[in-house]
Amino acid sequence: MAGMMYWYADERNNAETILQKVLTLNREKTALFFSLFCVKNERMEAAELWIAQFMQEQNAQQIYAGFILILNMMAAGFLSTEMANEISDTLTRWGSELAENPAVEEAQEDAWKNFMKGLSRQRYPRFCILSSLMCFQIRRTQKNC
Repeated sequence: MAGMMYWYADERNNAETILQKVLTLNREKTALFFSLFCVKNERMEAAELWIAQFMQEQNAQQIYAGFILILNMMAAGFLSTEMANEISDTLTRWGSELAENPAVEEAQEDAWKNFMKGLSRQRYPRFCILSSLMCFQIRRTQKNC
């Protein structure tokens, strides 16, 4: 916030000093914060530079939860076509990387199985019946459920 105050007060040196400090603390959060701040202040060129910085910190297997804010900006039409295409290309590349990794598929199956097993039969009786039928079908065709 101090960096914002210096920026508003047109104290460039102080703003840059603060910015360098916060970038060393957490690049992801800083880039996300400044991208949102720039969008709010209609500084789209600067916002896209911050989004590019944020995207450099991401990878297919560990995406920061704040990424949903970038997707929301993209869906709302705040980003240029070029930036939206870059994000879309990155998502496509990540999808391909994950699809080629059998450990990811196995982990996802385990997560869904654990989720299904955790559902209360009393609270979701119809869903538990459906889940049991799906497990029976999976057992017949592939692995144990």
